[in-house]
Amino acid sequence: MSSKWEREIEELLRDKFEDKPHRTPGRDGRPPGRRPQRDWWRWLRNLSPERLMVYGLVVIVASWFLRFFAGGLSFWFGIVGVVLIMLSLLFSVLNRESPRVEKRWRGQVVRLPRRRSWLEYEWLRLRNTLNRWLGRR
Repeated sequence: MSSKWEREIEELLRDKFEDKPHRTPGRDGRPPGRRPQRDWWRWLRNLSPERLMVYGLVVIVASWFLRFFAGGLSFWFGIVGVVLIMLSLLFSVLNRESPRVEKRWRGQVVRLPRRRSWLEYEWLRLRNTLNRWLGRR
């Protein structure tokens, strides 16, 4: 029995440390098969409203410093910064109900109750107050 385990371990170690054919990187230093378009789309897909807002603020600050050197260009940078901030606010409002990360605790998915709207919350508060005043439980 132990010889079977030893053979299995030796085979795994041999496979792990065996010289594998090395693939040379492409002209731009990337591993073969990776294209810049995929990187661009991955970056765009992972763009969060918080990052977009930071980019907008950076562009606005850059436009403020740019006004000393190129006034007309500074104006357009400011406009782009404001548009980025407004887009981030819009994305944060539209994406409120769909979190990107699944909440987990000790490997199990945590299912939180859905949030109540302010109208539903006020109605429940009023109903509970009336029940308490009228003595109903």
